[in-house]
Amino acid sequence: MPQRISKQKGISVFVMLIFITGLVSYGLQLELERGQWNVLAFTFSLIAIYIFHDHPRRRWLAYLLFSISVQLKLYPAIFVFALIENWWDWKNNIRRFVGLGVVNILALFIFGFGPIMSAAVSMAETPATHVGLPFNLSISSFVFHILSLSFLPHAGFILWLQANNWLPQLFLFVFFVVCFLIILWQAYRKGSKGFNPYVFMACSIGACIIPAISFDYKLAAFPSSIVLLIPALQAFKESGNRFLLILFTLLFSVAYSSTLYPYMYKPEWLQYNLPALFLILTICTILCCARAEKSEAASPISESNPGIGHET
Repeated sequence: MPQRISKQKGISVFVMLIFITGLVSYGLQLELERGQWNVLAFTFSLIAIYIFHDHPRRRWLAYLLFSISVQLKLYPAIFVFALIENWWDWKNNIRRFVGLGVVNILALFIFGFGPIMSAAVSMAETPATHVGLPFNLSISSFVFHILSLSFLPHAGFILWLQANNWLPQLFLFVFFVVCFLIILWQAYRKGSKGFNPYVFMACSIGACIIPAISFDYKLAAFPSSIVLLIPALQAFKESGNRFLLILFTLLFSVAYSSTLYPYMYKPEWLQYNLPALFLILTICTILCCARAEKSEAASPISESNPGIGHET
């Protein structure tokens, strides 16, 4: 599916390498061992994105599949930003967001208020037992882990941070939001049309780090996001800046490969995958801002595709 979305001809060695490493990755093995269904939810989202961009007349099916993925796991809702065809057509984009939001919120109550209330209580009680553990990808868990390290000095500032741990959590969250908004702004400023791999990668990382409880088995779907970003690295090669290309590729590869291993086989200071995800997000943001090629200039709304504005 990533090959179809990115419209690459053939399968490169790099793509095959990521495919194989994804099959043997810790995330996928944990997904299977725990009997989770993140791969299914993510696949529904991928198929929805593919149909949305490549088969406009069947967008109703894309919306249905996207809604199914959200009902399976709530976090795929962030991939709604990948369901944008024309970034300058903000009226239809907002209408689409509102429509999908209303449908999915109402769908949560199909079985009544009872299941929703019990799930909310369970989610409110669970974080305390999983925050600060290395298999939790969330920002809050990472901050609690860092502030609880034994080698930290008992200085006043450290003690103050431990008592006000929400501040470093807010800082990391703001960092993600800033990167995310920069990528969205670049897509809008350049009038991007069609699938945007930078936006998709930012959504994938946000799906991992924003929820308070976000286990490592979410990484089972991460190789697909990496494959979709490969054309961006290849396009950056055309800029002629060989040093930056080598540097970004090296950092990108190290960050991705560090997510493939179980945390118990890594040093304590490398057990958390959140720094690797933030590094990939930073590289993605830099590539988005510095890419040499210009996106095809979007035409005005009035000259856009006939189907736009008449979606089901």
